[in-house]
Amino acid sequence: MTEPVPGPFSSPIIRKIGASVAAGAFVLGMSFVFAEDKAQGVFLSVLVGGIVLLIGFLNDFDHSIDALVTSQAAAIAALTASQKADFELLSTTQAASLAAFSKATLTYSKVQESPLDVARVQFLLEQAGHVGPDTSHLLIGLADLEISRLGLFLKQMHDADTLGDNARGGAEGPFSIAYHGEDREWLLGLTSVSKKSIDAISLSTIDAGVSNYDGGLWRSDLGHRYLEEQRDALRREVRIRRLFYFDRPEISQDAVFQGICQRQRGIGIQVRILESSPRLPANIKDLVSDFIVFDDALGYEMSSAVAMADGHRPERLTTYLSVRPERLRDLRGRFEKLWELAHEPTWDEDSDPAPTTEAGPLEEA
Repeated sequence: MTEPVPGPFSSPIIRKIGASVAAGAFVLGMSFVFAEDKAQGVFLSVLVGGIVLLIGFLNDFDHSIDALVTSQAAAIAALTASQKADFELLSTTQAASLAAFSKATLTYSKVQESPLDVARVQFLLEQAGHVGPDTSHLLIGLADLEISRLGLFLKQMHDADTLGDNARGGAEGPFSIAYHGEDREWLLGLTSVSKKSIDAISLSTIDAGVSNYDGGLWRSDLGHRYLEEQRDALRREVRIRRLFYFDRPEISQDAVFQGICQRQRGIGIQVRILESSPRLPANIKDLVSDFIVFDDALGYEMSSAVAMADGHRPERLTTYLSVRPERLRDLRGRFEKLWELAHEPTWDEDSDPAPTTEAGPLEEA
């Protein structure tokens, strides 16, 4: 059955125009009958016709809005449970993405305000983004641990700046940054960035070997690298003073130690020696510990949790970085007092030092 063809006057727009014209004609006819001013009647008829036409369009617009709302409600109601879940998931994902973006923006803003090198932080993030899914799980685990360790170090730095006088005393206080073990990277790193001075006390109980300096710190890979960093620091005009303290005076006559000492003096390090002796003040041992003061602004301390036995090095060491002003004053004061009590080496400087391990970077250029 075919649809009926609409007539020429079936269009809604035509009907609206017709209604407005009819209303205008009616008003015009009434004005001709009752009004004397014909021009006013024409104006009034046009106004009434326009109002009728506008009302018709507004009525259609209102019906169109109602139909649109109804159709959308019906479409949403027709969604299956799966489609509704997908829609809700999309909304949740968008909200999470916006929250993550906001957090990333805030973090980046904090990094920009930090005194740290922003380029190096960006480099770390870029390299983290380049790690692929096929990377060894062991390497990924190691990288996660290193990043976690760096994050903890930065947190301890922040705590060191904010705890202030509320921190309890001692190297173990929360104002210090601790590393459980014999540190390597801090020692080399601080030496490489020092600008003014390095004042160090070296204990034979920690830096020497079992019975003498053969096999101790200065004969190890770390000792070689540490001395090379000190050579570079001296080129930057950093003053370096090192005090060797011996609880057994005979160690100062050890040929290996004399060779180590002469090499350090040869590159420009000021060296003095202090042996335990009855002639020293009674409280001298209270002043002695293994520490370094960098630029009069940071203390690097080594602490042993296990007592020495039979001349062996400590089996457990902890490294601390101290930035408390009172702690630094204490370390500087102790070093200056011990430095005054110490003396320069008295053996024959012209004699050849005892041979060490392969000289490598320690030999003079």
